[in-house]
Amino acid sequence: MKLKIYLLIFAALLFAYACVPVEEETQEPPQETPPPEEEVYVFEEEPIEEPVVEQPVFQYTVQIGAFTTRDRAEKFILECKGKINQPLQVVFKNNVNLYAVQLSPFSDRSQADLMVSQLKSDPKFFDTFIIMDRIK
Repeated sequence: MKLKIYLLIFAALLFAYACVPVEEETQEPPQETPPPEEEVYVFEEEPIEEPVVEQPVFQYTVQIGAFTTRDRAEKFILECKGKINQPLQVVFKNNVNLYAVQLSPFSDRSQADLMVSQLKSDPKFFDTFIIMDRIK
C-alpha cells in the first residue's frame, strides 16, 4: 500500500506541476508587417485631341472699274460686253462710296490671276486688280 500512496502523491505532484507554469512565456512583440503597398492608379492615356483649326476659305473677285454713279458703271459694262466673256456685276462699296464693276468671284487664286493678266493686255483694263474675300 505504501506503493499506492507514493504513486498517488507522485501523480498529484505531476498534475500540480503541469498546471502551474514554470516559466512565463515571453511574448514576442508582433512583427511589424510592412505597410501595404500604396495603390497606384495608372490613368489610361487618352489621345489628346488637337483642336481642329479650319483653314480659311477665300474667294477672289476681279475688279475692272469703279464709278461714282450706277449709270456710269452700267454703261461701262455695256462697253465691255464684246471684250469680256464673263458675267459682270455692279457692287456698291460703302467704304469708298463707289460703284465697282466686278467679274463673278473665282474660288481659285490662279484662275483670278490668269484673268487679270488677260485683261491687263487691253489698255482699257490697266488698273484691274483682285479682291480677296474670306468666306469661311
